[in-house]
Amino acid sequence: MKLKLFGLSVFAVAALAVLTFSCSREEKLLDAIPSDVKQAGTVRLKSVLEQCGCKFTGTGVERPVGLEFPLRFDRIVAFAGSLDSAKVCDINSVAWAMDDKGDALATILISGREEFVEALSGRVDWTGEEGGYTIGSWCGMTVVADDERAWLTDAPEAVGAVGAFVKRADRSAISSLSGVSDMLSGDGLMNIVLRQDAFGKKSVDPMDSQWTTMKMNVADNKLVCNSVVMTGDGSVTPLKGMCPINPAILGYVPADFNMAFGFGVTRDFDWRVITDAVSVLGGFQARGMMAAALPYLEAVDGTIFFAAGPANDNAYSDFEPGNWRFMLMAHLPQDKINDIMGMARTSLFMAGVSPRNVGDNMMIIPQYGMDIYIGNVDGYLAIGNIAFESTHNNALAPLFTGKEAAAYVELPSLRSIVPTAPAFGFRLTGESGEGRTQVELGLTGDSRPIVRAILEALL
Repeated sequence: MKLKLFGLSVFAVAALAVLTFSCSREEKLLDAIPSDVKQAGTVRLKSVLEQCGCKFTGTGVERPVGLEFPLRFDRIVAFAGSLDSAKVCDINSVAWAMDDKGDALATILISGREEFVEALSGRVDWTGEEGGYTIGSWCGMTVVADDERAWLTDAPEAVGAVGAFVKRADRSAISSLSGVSDMLSGDGLMNIVLRQDAFGKKSVDPMDSQWTTMKMNVADNKLVCNSVVMTGDGSVTPLKGMCPINPAILGYVPADFNMAFGFGVTRDFDWRVITDAVSVLGGFQARGMMAAALPYLEAVDGTIFFAAGPANDNAYSDFEPGNWRFMLMAHLPQDKINDIMGMARTSLFMAGVSPRNVGDNMMIIPQYGMDIYIGNVDGYLAIGNIAFESTHNNALAPLFTGKEAAAYVELPSLRSIVPTAPAFGFRLTGESGEGRTQVELGLTGDSRPIVRAILEALL
């Protein structure tokens, strides 16, 4: 019995030592990245390449049979293979960041300068020493190495950029932000953080900043992205003005609809985040449209929901409105719905179009070769080219019930859009609530590893 307890104790101490060493190396990797960067991330490069179909042999890397990589990507594969076979660093532990000038820098811990330089002697054009670093060039970028760390950067003054980066990190490194650091050290194939206030005023302390974080992984042969908005210490920050989607609205969605988007908002929701973005992207006309729409958007108090499905075989090859069935519902006060319907009637009469009233606060507008319904349905402004009946059954309830936002898109085959595309389709789902979002992408009609299948389709 004592021997068994002794063995368990040794095992526990060994496991703790491994975990501690692993965590300390991840933190050390992030010690050279300043906390005031706009964005940063970590990449498990070996695992990503293995998902692409590459096989690391211990003496290099074998590309997947029948798949020809573009030259730039192939050089990255060869670069990674050389590092992995030489055992001079862990290519599953790579960090990167972008500084204020837009220069990108990637860093990795190495076992020693001489070993690192030797391992890449056939791939990096080493040009000499500068500022205590060994420098070289690779694919138009600069490689900078010291005794324990290597950098890869596109900065014009590479040594100066690396030196400034390290100096700022010495004052305050991203590893000092416990929540952000834990996220970057997580188990995702790729982990990314974006500091929201870095794109505006820069007076906010990084610990108090709002960080949008994303972890991307492969699970059950699906691409999975988890996103959280947090402060530097890891406190999750829910989006203000959100509320659960009303699941009763799902009764209006026909079972064969393959697109659905919904979210719930209160009067506290800041619509200017969306309207300002649309105005910037859309120019003068978009600004005018958003200015007119803003009072009605700010009056929304509840669920906004859109769903659609193909009406015929031409839906994917010709995105004309008549080839699709759709519905839009937004919960608004009665007076706002009346205002919108009044404006619609006036505009239609001026255009010589006579809407047809069908009772129950609903009218039908003949347009685009179909009937468009607009009216008040259970307190919602409802617009669509289908009759609004709450008797439908569909499979959306598990995804939308209890969520503040959710989305569902399924395409049976990519060939329905492009005849030369792969035959497989995809299913995209997303859900969000209390500051956390998860998006999943899976392929339908194809059992191959998802990253490999997507890569083959792109190449």
